[in-house]
Amino acid sequence: MVVSRTLSGLIMITGFILMYFIEDYEILIWGAWPCLAVGAIANHIPNIQMCLAIPTFKGTLMAFFGGVFGAGGVTALIMMEIMEAFTVGISDIFLYWLIAYIFIFIIKIVFWTPAHIDPNIADDNSYSIFSNSAIISLLTKGDQKAESASVDQTKSDQTPFLKMFQTTVKSFESKVSVKSFDRNFKT
Repeated sequence: MVVSRTLSGLIMITGFILMYFIEDYEILIWGAWPCLAVGAIANHIPNIQMCLAIPTFKGTLMAFFGGVFGAGGVTALIMMEIMEAFTVGISDIFLYWLIAYIFIFIIKIVFWTPAHIDPNIADDNSYSIFSNSAIISLLTKGDQKAESASVDQTKSDQTPFLKMFQTTVKSFESKVSVKSFDRNFKT
């Protein structure tokens, strides 16, 4: 998912950059417009896949993203209205969109692009896109390595789900103060 989002984002950025120079070099529209279209379609695919992370609203979100994608055809009308209302040129419009898209693109890649999504997510609380973010996982590996150096090997071999479960149980124990909790796992 990281690769597809990155490639689609770079294609969109290329299209926005080419559209910025469209007033001076009209021939660039033949490369810019397909870049914007291909990048948008390629970006739509991971968005639909992300709906699997929320099974309760999966169908609704898929329909919503499909509607948003279909409504994107009104973009040219919005551009014309902005150009007339604020007397800006088309290159300025695409410069503003480029800046906004880069900002959104970075947020999506860093926070909302998981390394993988399990296709069989049973409920809304069993999977978090943010917790499984590929970039955040890469950035925090240094912290995890330093922490795991002080922890014995058996504890560092546990899966992230087991660690999350143990943390939840410990939190529950401290809140409810359960003294006779039967532990089936050793920490």
